[in-house]
Amino acid sequence: MTTQHIEDDRLAATPDSILVMKALRDLASLKWLTPLNSLLSRRSGEFGRQIEVSLNQLAESQQIVKLQLRKSDKAVVIGVDQYQTILDMKQHYAELLEKVRELELAQEADEYDRLFQRIASPASHQAADALFASSDDDLNNAYKGQEKHP
Repeated sequence: MTTQHIEDDRLAATPDSILVMKALRDLASLKWLTPLNSLLSRRSGEFGRQIEVSLNQLAESQQIVKLQLRKSDKAVVIGVDQYQTILDMKQHYAELLEKVRELELAQEADEYDRLFQRIASPASHQAADALFASSDDDLNNAYKGQEKHP
């Protein structure tokens, strides 16, 4: 599903599907998120000495910079917009998890209602009444009949 397709369907969307569309849009906007080994590396001292220039370049290019200290990866620097995208995704993820919990609870409630309806049905009442009205001989004969036909 493309982002444009998502935007076109917004008018007919339900609140739940809008949340899914937001999450899909978040994923699409994270295309800049790449593996650590593919990031541009800079020495932290060099980055720090030119901090204003470095941060302006970062904001303009939307690149991610991996900072190294003594030839060891120590930090990843991203722009404010990229950070906001991650925060948005975190929020949408939390909302999606809440919706999943609500759906699971609704499914469990439906299952409980179905079981209660079976238990409370006239047929169940008749079976329970017949069971409690049975004599010992009736129960023994019924039990013996089950032994023969497992």
